[in-house]
Amino acid sequence: MINLFIDCSRKTLAIALLNDNGLIDSIETSSHGKHSNYLMSSLNNIFKDNNLKINDVDNIIVVNGPGSFTGIRVGVTVAKTLAWTLSKNLYEITTLDALKTHTNNDVVISVFYDKPNASYVGIYDNNKIIDYMTLDDTRLDINNKKITIISYDENDFVKALKGKLKNCDIDFVVLDNYDYVKVVNSALKTKPVVVHNSAPVYLKKIDAEK
Repeated sequence: MINLFIDCSRKTLAIALLNDNGLIDSIETSSHGKHSNYLMSSLNNIFKDNNLKINDVDNIIVVNGPGSFTGIRVGVTVAKTLAWTLSKNLYEITTLDALKTHTNNDVVISVFYDKPNASYVGIYDNNKIIDYMTLDDTRLDINNKKITIISYDENDFVKALKGKLKNCDIDFVVLDNYDYVKVVNSALKTKPVVVHNSAPVYLKKIDAEK
């Protein structure tokens, strides 16, 4: 089985090919705001470099947000188009769930930064919560537990969150790059989505909606 992974939700465009033995190849490109300029050429390159064709893929896994509004739309649209035209299985995983796959601890807070007082947050403690949260959100009042906070950097929101959780034993993890095997295997444990029902997960309302 060959799996194609696509993530356009972050500043870094990430594409990976995997099979049953693990990672075949990956491409990471710093193209924030210009993912649409690089995605198709990157896909072409990764298949060419590995002597594969797009139709060799069995499953397509896409990160569907939250994150870059335009980037999410680009990634999801391309993944849906490929899955539909090639009759391939389509799987989705959120940026916050993708972060969570990199730790096995019981209580995890994954953070995708937006601004100092409000960011995209996933809380994994029995029942999973994924939302756009401000620092005064009562759901962030977790005390007397060992907590892993995982993010792509130690941003202002994370620093303030660690101060808010001062009574907790905190293990902070900065994720520089995906472990593609962990992320893809996690997505493949879910059911394939109906292609036409696949949609970006924004969480935060755009200015026009507000």
